Amino acid sequence: MKFNAIIASTTSPPTPSAPSARPNELLQPWEREDMSSSTYSPPKLADLFDNFDSLIDSLVPLGILLAVLMVILGGYKWMSSAGDPEKIKQAQATLTWAIIGLVLLLLVGLLIQGLVDYIVGM
Repeated sequence: MKFNAIIASTTSPPTPSAPSARPNELLQPWEREDMSSSTYSPPKLADLFDNFDSLIDSLVPLGILLAVLMVILGGYKWMSSAGDPEKIKQAQATLTWAIIGLVLLLLVGLLIQGLVDYIVGM
């Protein structure tokens, strides 16, 4: 019982500060004093898609690199199979899926790039 009283006395909730005491950059846009309803505008769709476009621009080359490495790995498996039909089958599967992944990656990258360019250009 005494232990619970000590915990209750030390864990008092923090006192809320007045909104004006916080720096202006920590306030929500509608709480800021310098932003009236006539000057504030929400982010545009083009701005959001520019961020998405930069993410895609960095992920597609990484995926292409990974697919090329898988093609190289599949070729190495095939060369080192020494005529074993099971190892050749595994190497062919690695090559097949690596090439399918590369083609799909390029198609999706082009599709997303085209959609982003269309939406941003509106």
